[in-house]
Amino acid sequence: MVGTTIDIHDQKTTELYLEELSYLDPVTGLYNRAFFEKAIRELDREEALPLSIIMGDLNGLKLTNDTFGHAAGDELLVDMADVLRATCRKTDILTRWGGDEFAIILPNTTEAQALTVCERIREACRAVQGSPIRLSIALGVATRRAMDEPLPRVLRSAEEWMYQHKLAESDYATNTMVLSISAALEEKYQDGMERGARQETLALEVGKALGLSRQELEDLALLARMHDIGHVMTPEEILFKANRTPEEEQIYQQHVEGGFRVARALPQLRPIAETILAHHEHWDGSGYPKGLKGEEIPLNARIIGLVDAYDDLLFGWARLTPVSVEEALAEVSRGAGTKFDPKLVAVFREIVQANAMPAS
Repeated sequence: MVGTTIDIHDQKTTELYLEELSYLDPVTGLYNRAFFEKAIRELDREEALPLSIIMGDLNGLKLTNDTFGHAAGDELLVDMADVLRATCRKTDILTRWGGDEFAIILPNTTEAQALTVCERIREACRAVQGSPIRLSIALGVATRRAMDEPLPRVLRSAEEWMYQHKLAESDYATNTMVLSISAALEEKYQDGMERGARQETLALEVGKALGLSRQELEDLALLARMHDIGHVMTPEEILFKANRTPEEEQIYQQHVEGGFRVARALPQLRPIAETILAHHEHWDGSGYPKGLKGEEIPLNARIIGLVDAYDDLLFGWARLTPVSVEEALAEVSRGAGTKFDPKLVAVFREIVQANAMPAS
C-alpha cells in the first residue's frame, strides 16, 4: 500500500513537471502563449483590475537569423528575456508570445505604471552590449479598467499600439541595424574602416571618369563600403585562410548571397542589393554566384570587383602578400577581358598611374 502511494505521488509529480514544461518557451525560459492564455482567463476577475497588457515586437530577429545564424537569433531572444526579467516586477507575467513577439500581463497596474515599465525596458535595451544587432523592441500598452471591457479588445489595442510604434520607429531600428552590421564587419576586417574608405575613394574616381550620375555615384560609394557585408557570417578561420579546401571555398563564396539577403531586408541598402550579389562575377562568365558575363554584370559591380581586387593585392588583405602599385596594376591588367571589363581596366590604369605620378 505504501509502495502504491509512492508510485501515485511520483506519477503526479511527473505530470505536474511535464505540465510546467509545456508552458515554458524552450529558448528564453519565459512562459509561452499557452500559459498567457491560461493566465489571462484566470485574471478575468475584478480583483485583477486595473489589468494592463504590454505587447512587444523585437527588432531585427529575422535579420539576425539571416546574417549571423539562428544561434545568434536565439541569443538576441535570450537577451530580450533577460531584460524583461530585470525590469518587470515579480507579479508581472512574462511570456514569449511567439516568433519575435513578447507579451506581459500586469495585474493591478494602471496605464501610467505600465508605461513606466515600458521605459525601463527601453533603457535596459540601450544598455545591453556585445550583441551583433543592438537590442531594441517596439512596445504597445492597453489597460482594462472595468469588467465590461472585453479582454480580447484590450489585447488587440495593445497589439495595434505596438504595431504603430513599430512603424514609427522603423527608420531608427533599421539605421541601428545597418550601424550594427557595419561595426561587426569593421571589427572582423584587419584594417577596419580604412579598407572601405580607400575603395570608396578609388571607385568614385572611376565612376566620375565614366560620367556616372549623382545617384549612381552615391550607390557606388555605399557599395564600396558595404559590398562585403555578407562576410559577417563567414567564419574567420575560413575568411583569412591562405589555402581553402573546396568545401571552405564554397562557404566563403556564400557571402555574396548572404549580403544580398541582408541588403534586400534593409531599405537603406536595398538599392545596392543586386550589385552586392554580382560583385564577384567575371567578365568572361567564370565568376559567381550566377556566372553572369560582360555587360550582364551591373556596371557598379564591375567597378567594385576591379577596385576590390586591386586593393586586396596592394594591401595584402586576408591571405595575400602585399605588392607594389606597379605589381598590383599589372596583375589586374592581366585580368582584362577575363575577370574584368577591359574598358574599365583601361580607365582604371590611367587613374592609378596619374595618382602615382609625383607632383611637379
